[in-house]
Parts: sequence; structure tokens; C-alpha cells
Amino acid sequence: MRPAASAMTRHARGRDHGEHRVRGEAAQREAKPAELALLLVTYGPVGLLDLSDSSAILPSRPSCPELPLLTVTRGDAMIRPGLCSVTFRALPVEEVIALTADAGLTGIEWGGDVHVPAGDTQTAQRVRALTQQAGLEVLSYGSYLRLTGPEDEHDAEVEAVLASASALGAPRVRIWAGDSGSAEVDEQARSVLTSRLRALCERAAADGIEIGLEHHRGTLTDDLGSSLRLLHETDHPSLRTYWQPNLGQGTAEAVADLRQLLPQVSTVHVFSWWPWDERIPLAQRSDLWHEVFAVLAADETDHDALLEFVPDDAPRLLPREAETLRTLVAEAGAR
Repeated sequence: MRPAASAMTRHARGRDHGEHRVRGEAAQREAKPAELALLLVTYGPVGLLDLSDSSAILPSRPSCPELPLLTVTRGDAMIRPGLCSVTFRALPVEEVIALTADAGLTGIEWGGDVHVPAGDTQTAQRVRALTQQAGLEVLSYGSYLRLTGPEDEHDAEVEAVLASASALGAPRVRIWAGDSGSAEVDEQARSVLTSRLRALCERAAADGIEIGLEHHRGTLTDDLGSSLRLLHETDHPSLRTYWQPNLGQGTAEAVADLRQLLPQVSTVHVFSWWPWDERIPLAQRSDLWHEVFAVLAADETDHDALLEFVPDDAPRLLPREAETLRTLVAEAGAR
């Protein structure tokens, strides 16, 4: 098991409601609704961050020093905005970290394809250290484990992925439910995959790691019914799911799917692709994302909201997209 979170991590996450109630209560009593949204973003609902200890809480962000670590707390739950490193696969780790910090996001899901290869624990330890030095959190490890292939190869891949996740300090590993759509998988193949998923959850739980299913076409999570069935049949407390709108899915249907999956959702991949796979600014689907964050904020479970891809894969657009995300999260916290 990984060691308990440090005091700094507890402050940044705002989970201990008995400590450091500084400025928040008085400020919120006097705040107008719009101002309260910003206070919630900065301090949490009762001033959970100790501003007298800013060196332990606020990272050094020379190019954007006015941006604090941003989480929205509603009751006992948080929404943490972050970035998937696959958004900028071509950039080195250091640049991804700098972009994330400068954009005012709280952390990173590190991808296992380029930045933190499975089994390379030295790289994972280095990336963990660099991330923490920048005042950011490792939110998760985005693996490409698909639960397929010969048994010995699968088992070796599982151990490599979990070794990297542990070295990275990731609380969660994102995996893929096979490599074929649910309509193409027969009952025997589905049973094998479900058995492997359950065994993976058990193995990961021994290391204190949660498993999250990628919600994606071309896998057993390509539609709502198949996703719910897989979660039910696996039936493991360490299993959660990610959520993202399916390509071409309208707002009403997408939000309805999210509501059905919500008790198991840990993370949302945030992007605007419309009408199919055209990458457009996040704000252009604000109707969808306003509803999504309202649903998440009303829940009593923590969620990560991770930007995944930006128009043209352009790093210069991350500040704009991150600002949109922060605004959506803040408005959800004020509802």
C-alpha cells in the first residue's frame, strides 16, 4: 500500500474539514453569488486552505502567479480540473507540466504511451517528482492495458502497468475494456474479459490503486447498456469508470447516459468534438458541459475533470480551454 497522503496533499485536496478554516467563512458570508463561485474555487466552502502557509499550498507559477490550485468543493465532494498528457504527446514532460501549471489546473493524468511507458519505473519516479515540484498532483495513469492477448503476456503487462502506476504515485489506472465493440464480442470472450478485469481490480487493490474503465467506442464500454453490464458483472469495489460524450451524441442523450453511470464515475474526459470528430473550442458546446458539471456538482463523490485534446493540438490554446473549464467548474460549484 502507498503511504498516507502528506499534510500538504490533504490541504490541497481540502478533505479535512476540521483544519485551517481561514478567511473562508467570513468571506462567504459577505460574498455575492458570483463572488461566491470564485471563493469556492479558491478556498472551498469553509475556507479549507490555510493561506498563511502558502508555500505548502500554492505552487510557484512565475508566468501566471495569480492562479491558485483550483478545486471546487460542494459538501464533501470535489471537482478537480486537470489535463491528460496525451493532449500534447509530442511535447516533453517538462513542457506538459509547465503548460498545466500556467493554465491553473490542479494535476495531470500521465499517459502510458509516450510520457510514462509501462514498466519504466525510473521514468515514472522522475515524472512524479517533477509533477510534485511544480505543485501539481498526479491524478491518474492513462494506460493502454486492454485485457486481451495470451495469458502470460497479459499478466506481464498487468505487472508492468501497476509497477509504473505505483512509482508514479497514481491513485487510479485507466484501462480499456478490450479492443472490439460490444456488438462484436461473443459471450465467451466477454466472460474472459470480465474475469480478467475482476482479477486486475483485486491485484491493483493490493497496491491501493483504483481501476477506471475508458468510456470509448471499439470496446465493451461503447454504449450505456454494455458499460453498466460490465460494471455489474465485474462487481468489484475498486472498479470505477470514466465518462465522455460519444462522438456525435447530443446533449440530452449524453447527460442521460452520465446520470445512469454517475454512481461509478470517477473521471470525466472534457473536450468538444462536433459534429463528429472535429475538434472545436470547449465553449462551443457549453450547453453540454454546463449540464455535465451541474450533475457532477450535485453528486457526493469526488470527480476529476480532465481536458483531453484541444483544437489543432495547439499548446497556445490550452490557457483559453483551461479558463473555460475553470469557469464551468466554478459555476457548477455556485449552483
